[in-house]
Amino acid sequence: MNIELESSDIEIHEDLRRFVRRSIDFALSTRAQHIESVLVHLSGSVAAGDFGDKSCRVQVRLNEIADVFVEARDSDLHVAIHRAVDRAGWTVARRLLRRHRNAVASMLTELRRADQPASGRAA
Repeated sequence: MNIELESSDIEIHEDLRRFVRRSIDFALSTRAQHIESVLVHLSGSVAAGDFGDKSCRVQVRLNEIADVFVEARDSDLHVAIHRAVDRAGWTVARRLLRRHRNAVASMLTELRRADQPASGRAA
Protein backbone atom coordinates (compact mmCIF):
# COMPACT_ATOMS: atom_id res chain seq x y z
CA MET A 1 0.00 0.00 0.00
CA ASN A 2 1.52 3.29 -1.12
CA ILE A 3 1.37 5.97 1.61
CA GLU A 4 2.22 9.60 0.92
CA LEU A 5 2.72 11.98 3.84
CA GLU A 6 2.89 15.70 3.24
CA SER A 7 2.75 18.96 5.17
CA SER A 8 3.37 22.58 4.38
CA ASP A 9 3.84 23.82 7.93
CA ILE A 10 4.61 20.82 10.19
CA GLU A 11 8.03 19.22 10.33
CA ILE A 12 7.70 15.56 9.44
CA HIS A 13 10.32 13.69 11.45
CA GLU A 14 10.92 9.94 11.37
CA ASP A 15 8.92 9.23 14.57
CA LEU A 16 5.88 11.01 13.13
CA ARG A 17 6.28 9.15 9.84
CA ARG A 18 6.37 5.81 11.73
CA PHE A 19 3.31 6.78 13.80
CA VAL A 20 1.32 7.59 10.66
CA ARG A 21 2.44 4.37 8.97
CA ARG A 22 1.53 2.21 12.00
CA SER A 23 -1.86 3.92 12.31
CA ILE A 24 -2.67 3.35 8.64
CA ASP A 25 -1.45 -0.25 8.73
CA PHE A 26 -3.65 -0.94 11.74
CA ALA A 27 -6.76 0.68 10.25
CA LEU A 28 -6.44 -0.36 6.61
CA SER A 29 -4.09 -3.35 6.20
CA THR A 30 -6.91 -5.92 6.07
CA ARG A 31 -8.34 -4.07 3.08
CA ALA A 32 -5.02 -3.29 1.36
CA GLN A 33 -5.90 -5.26 -1.79
CA HIS A 34 -8.72 -2.76 -2.45
CA ILE A 35 -6.56 0.33 -1.86
CA GLU A 36 -4.45 2.03 -4.53
CA SER A 37 -2.87 4.64 -2.26
CA VAL A 38 -3.29 6.74 0.88
CA LEU A 39 -2.47 10.44 1.03
CA VAL A 40 -2.10 12.06 4.45
CA HIS A 41 -1.82 15.84 4.73
CA LEU A 42 -0.90 17.37 8.08
CA SER A 43 -1.27 21.04 8.93
CA GLY A 44 -1.05 23.23 11.98
CA SER A 45 -3.02 26.39 12.36
CA VAL A 46 -1.76 29.34 14.32
CA ALA A 47 -4.39 31.81 13.11
CA ALA A 48 -6.36 33.82 15.64
CA GLY A 49 -9.22 31.80 17.06
CA ASP A 50 -7.82 28.41 16.03
CA PHE A 51 -6.06 27.85 19.36
CA GLY A 52 -3.24 25.99 17.68
CA ASP A 53 -5.43 23.24 16.23
CA LYS A 54 -3.72 20.58 14.18
CA SER A 55 -5.40 18.99 11.20
CA CYS A 56 -5.03 15.63 9.52
CA ARG A 57 -6.67 15.01 6.14
CA VAL A 58 -6.69 11.50 4.76
CA GLN A 59 -7.53 10.54 1.20
CA VAL A 60 -7.83 6.83 0.41
CA ARG A 61 -7.85 5.95 -3.28
CA LEU A 62 -9.83 2.78 -3.77
CA ASN A 63 -9.94 0.42 -6.74
CA GLU A 64 -13.10 1.06 -8.78
CA ILE A 65 -14.85 3.03 -6.00
CA ALA A 66 -14.91 6.74 -5.22
CA ASP A 67 -12.11 8.04 -3.00
CA VAL A 68 -12.61 8.38 0.75
CA PHE A 69 -11.87 11.81 2.25
CA VAL A 70 -11.70 12.31 6.02
CA GLU A 71 -10.43 15.17 8.17
CA ALA A 72 -9.94 15.49 11.91
CA ARG A 73 -8.74 18.38 14.08
CA ASP A 74 -7.33 18.45 17.56
CA SER A 75 -4.82 20.44 19.59
CA ASP A 76 -2.70 17.24 19.69
CA LEU A 77 -1.46 16.21 16.25
CA HIS A 78 -1.28 12.51 17.20
CA VAL A 79 -4.94 12.55 18.28
CA ALA A 80 -5.97 14.22 15.01
CA ILE A 81 -4.04 11.59 13.03
CA HIS A 82 -5.56 8.73 15.01
CA ARG A 83 -9.12 10.04 14.58
CA ALA A 84 -8.78 10.72 10.86
CA VAL A 85 -7.16 7.36 10.09
CA ASP A 86 -9.69 5.50 12.25
CA ARG A 87 -12.61 7.20 10.47
CA ALA A 88 -11.03 6.47 7.11
CA GLY A 89 -10.76 2.78 8.05
CA TRP A 90 -14.43 2.57 9.02
CA THR A 91 -15.52 4.48 5.91
CA VAL A 92 -13.50 2.21 3.62
CA ALA A 93 -15.01 -0.85 5.32
CA ARG A 94 -18.56 0.48 4.83
CA ARG A 95 -17.93 1.30 1.16
CA LEU A 96 -16.50 -2.14 0.46
CA LEU A 97 -19.37 -3.83 2.28
CA ARG A 98 -21.88 -1.77 0.29
CA ARG A 99 -20.14 -2.74 -2.97
CA HIS A 100 -20.21 -6.40 -1.96
CA ARG A 101 -23.91 -6.27 -1.03
CA ASN A 102 -24.77 -4.58 -4.32
CA ALA A 103 -22.85 -7.23 -6.26
CA VAL A 104 -24.63 -10.05 -4.41
CA ALA A 105 -28.03 -8.42 -4.94
CA SER A 106 -27.30 -8.01 -8.64
CA MET A 107 -26.21 -11.63 -8.93
CA LEU A 108 -29.36 -12.86 -7.15
CA THR A 109 -31.53 -10.76 -9.45
CA GLU A 110 -29.87 -12.31 -12.49
CA LEU A 111 -30.33 -15.81 -11.06
CA ARG A 112 -34.03 -15.15 -10.43
CA ARG A 113 -34.46 -13.91 -14.00
CA ALA A 114 -32.73 -17.02 -15.33
CA ASP A 115 -35.05 -19.30 -13.27
CA GLN A 116 -38.26 -17.68 -14.56
CA PRO A 117 -39.77 -19.28 -17.62
CA ALA A 118 -39.58 -17.14 -20.74
CA SER A 119 -42.92 -15.66 -21.73
CA GLY A 120 -44.42 -17.11 -24.87
CA ARG A 121 -42.81 -20.53 -24.46
CA ALA A 122 -44.93 -23.63 -24.79
CA ALA A 123 -45.04 -25.63 -21.60
